[in-house]
Amino acid sequence: MHSELFPGKDSRFFLTSYPESHLEGSDMTHGETVIGNVCFIFDKTHKQVLLLKRAREPMKDLYTGVGGKTEFKESVHESCLREVQEETGLEISNVKLKAVVKTILKEKNSAWLLFVYTAEAASEKFIECNEGTLNWVSLDQIDSFPLIGFIQEIFPSVIHTQELLEGIIHHDLYGNVLAKELHLSALNKRTLRSSSQG
Repeated sequence: MHSELFPGKDSRFFLTSYPESHLEGSDMTHGETVIGNVCFIFDKTHKQVLLLKRAREPMKDLYTGVGGKTEFKESVHESCLREVQEETGLEISNVKLKAVVKTILKEKNSAWLLFVYTAEAASEKFIECNEGTLNWVSLDQIDSFPLIGFIQEIFPSVIHTQELLEGIIHHDLYGNVLAKELHLSALNKRTLRSSSQG
């Protein structure tokens, strides 16, 4: 087993390896890929991020950003703005694409091509969300919140680097990461890969 340094705010983020046995017995040559988005909205005045505690399966009671599926006729950026408005009612600015990651659910042979954004909110007042419970969370408390596993995996890069994170993550029904291959954009060509020899 080995780990590689994940370049972050203070160079303390690491990627570890995961058993390939988690991926055995799954035919990933067929399945559905959904295009979607997730947006992490920041209140920079109070150093907070808006998180959604999911109200339904899969991954019920785990935290993520706000977002959802991209509709047929809209761009991914447009779908991000729509989902933010529908789920939070917030007006946002400084919307930035920070990651493009394919997440593959082994048990269902399904996948999302997930476009991850950050944005800033002018107000803390959000509307009630039918997808779950919204919470402003202090950035220094984020580690104590049960994030979906693959969201926890990419979050340090999303908030601490200026480069685009790309790659693929295999996960289970609870969002736990089983295997991953992530790399930063052309400005930093180091590939961050995880695998194991059984």
